[in-house]
Amino acid sequence: MKQEFIKNLIGNSQKRTYLKLIFRQRLAGFVLCLIIGLFLFVWYQVDHQIISPRATGMIITNPVVKVEAKEIDYDLDPMAYLRFKGRKIGYDDYDITKFHQLLDCENGLHTPDRKNYLYDGEDGHYTAGGIAMITNSTWRGHKCEGSKWDATDNIDCFYKIIGDNQGLGDYKESRSCWIVKFNPNDIVFIRN
Repeated sequence: MKQEFIKNLIGNSQKRTYLKLIFRQRLAGFVLCLIIGLFLFVWYQVDHQIISPRATGMIITNPVVKVEAKEIDYDLDPMAYLRFKGRKIGYDDYDITKFHQLLDCENGLHTPDRKNYLYDGEDGHYTAGGIAMITNSTWRGHKCEGSKWDATDNIDCFYKIIGDNQGLGDYKESRSCWIVKFNPNDIVFIRN
């Protein structure tokens, strides 16, 4: 009787549209109930597995692994030491990158035992060597410690040279190389 009433009330095409609408609503309700039921099922399972006697009676058999930070060998990676030492002194990473560019001009290979192309021995006139190409007279003048052939000592001396109110004056020989890479007046020392 209900169908006859609907049939008499609306035409066949409208009836099909009405039935499709009803079907879609029921299908949407069914899918929504499935989603809610699945959510509740998962929640119930997780909740009961955490507090169940079976879960609480378990013994953890995986040992705790101790994680240690690997110490960097700065003799193998002197540019990492350049960054570490620069940060420790008070330079920001931007300026340390400029120093790296300067050392690329001085010693592009970053080889601790590299010598200047004019090098004529430790007692000669041209004695520049190491990563920062420091001469013997500059090493003595700035009271640098250690050996200029040691990467970390050489970088320590480099920071001492540029920090003794001389700026990059000792590196004027390679100025034509590094002046195009950065402006030395932009280097700012941050006091700690």
